[in-house]
Amino acid sequence: MTDPEGLGKVLRDIGYGRADGLIAVAGINIVKVALGYKAEDINRLLEVNVKGIFLTAQAVAKEMIRYWNGGGILLVGR
Repeated sequence: MTDPEGLGKVLRDIGYGRADGLIAVAGINIVKVALGYKAEDINRLLEVNVKGIFLTAQAVAKEMIRYWNGGGILLVGR
C-alpha cells in the first residue's frame, strides 16, 4: 500500500480496462501508552494511515483518468 509503482501494477492487473471508484480505509494502531511511542512507531502509523491512503487514491485516480469513465473516491482515515 505504500509502493506507488506496485499499486499501479495491481490496479492495472485487476481493473479489467476500467476504474469506476475507490473506497479506501486504512488505520493501524500501536497499542501502548503514548509516552512509550518511539519515532519508528509514529513513522509506521503515518506510512500506512496517511501515505498509504494517499498513494492508493492517487493510483486509482490515474486509472480513472486513463479510462476517462468518471467515478468517485471515498477516503476514510482513522
